[in-house]
Amino acid sequence: MAEGTEKQAKTPRVARGKRRGKDISTPAQRAALTNGSVLFLDGINQQSRQARRFRDLVEGIEEDLGGADSLSMVERSMLRKAAALDVWTEERVTAIGRGEKVDISELTTAINSMKRLYEAIGLKRVPRDVAPDLETIIDGQAMETK
Repeated sequence: MAEGTEKQAKTPRVARGKRRGKDISTPAQRAALTNGSVLFLDGINQQSRQARRFRDLVEGIEEDLGGADSLSMVERSMLRKAAALDVWTEERVTAIGRGEKVDISELTTAINSMKRLYEAIGLKRVPRDVAPDLETIIDGQAMETK
């Protein structure tokens, strides 16, 4: 065959949950990042302040959404990206508190992206009723008349 015209060997298509004919549905056979045994790819200090905050956010949001087992792979991926943006924006807000200059455009873009990711995985702002109930108002008025 002429150079450049060799047929490339076709890579076999792998069904979801299978790799080279082997079942990869057990945690031991999946990537550590996929099965949740690590937070980041190699080389990241898992005990840093940012890593601990990231872990807290991921675990808390997973809980809010019904647990890690109830999330699809895409939802888990989006959640991790949103949590990473959350940590990053928290650091920028802290910098503002220290009087440091922060690119507000960059911060705003990150916050908007974070919000969209959170909405895409199902988190929504749930307003709390902070107004006192009728019983509290009546009790307060009774106390004032005494």
